[in-house]
Amino acid sequence: MDKQALKNLFTGLPLWAKGILALVVVGVVVLIALKAKGILETITRKLTAKKAVTEVKNELKDLEAQGQKPTYTISQFKVMCDKLWQAMDGMGTDEDAIYDVFGMMKNDADVLMLISTYGTRDIDDADALWKNVKSLTLTQALASDMDRSEIGKINSILATKQINYRF
Repeated sequence: MDKQALKNLFTGLPLWAKGILALVVVGVVVLIALKAKGILETITRKLTAKKAVTEVKNELKDLEAQGQKPTYTISQFKVMCDKLWQAMDGMGTDEDAIYDVFGMMKNDADVLMLISTYGTRDIDDADALWKNVKSLTLTQALASDMDRSEIGKINSILATKQINYRF
């Protein structure tokens, strides 16, 4: 079909049909724009997460060079990370479980190893209008799931243990 035939077809439609067609076109454009925005946000988040995990690993190496080492085994850190992930995934947040894990930290190396071991994990944002799974670092997941006062409590727990790291 050429342009003139399409124009004739459109001009021959009743007004209500033109309105519906316009709404469909606008809806498709909006859906495409939202999908593109989501893809760009995911790419940006993954790049940021990868950079953050690399920086944490470098900080951990610096601490170990200064003699400060993690106080738990890697498998213990994995269990703690699983507990954090379960506390934040899906509807609601188990703040007490999160505070318990941070209460176990004994030094900055422990916190950095926890962040490094957590890496990035998929968090289901069940509060969203539709299912929205995000791959987040521990820092991003805490910021996404907790308010300032709750993150302040985590930082207070760390401060009482003379741990310098802050979220």
